[in-house]
Amino acid sequence: MLTAALFVTPCAADDAASPVLAYYDMIHSYSVGEIELALAQFSETAVVIAGPQCTDENPCVGRAAIRENYLVASKARGLAPPLLDQRFDGTRLTTRGEVVGGYRFEGTVKRLMGGHVFEFREGRIVSLRVELDPGDAQTAAFIAQRAKRGGADRVAIGAR
Repeated sequence: MLTAALFVTPCAADDAASPVLAYYDMIHSYSVGEIELALAQFSETAVVIAGPQCTDENPCVGRAAIRENYLVASKARGLAPPLLDQRFDGTRLTTRGEVVGGYRFEGTVKRLMGGHVFEFREGRIVSLRVELDPGDAQTAAFIAQRAKRGGADRVAIGAR
């Protein structure tokens, strides 16, 4: 069912009022390689802290940075879009998932739990960031160690 949804033409007329339509249009466009259409779902001043190159220390601000450092960089690495366990609370859409091999912690590759958080305004994505899950023991240890180091470790779910 999910696969079929990815190949349906986005922006159906009766979906126009959906507050999360930009998310689904971005996912569809990214999945079929239409980077410019995916980018159009972000506001001009959107901020992204996710993917291989948009980090806490160096967020991607604006469409040009998002295009190159999030969408193009993620596609070049073959990263799947954030699809799992979608939940919308009326303001934010969150996805949940696990990343294995995306991070180094104390010299070894670790598995982290977390998800992407999308925020919307006027029909566009205005914010996309990663939230790690401190309820997971291994992820909590990573977060604590990162805090001790002043945030120097890379935190971007999807980094490989």
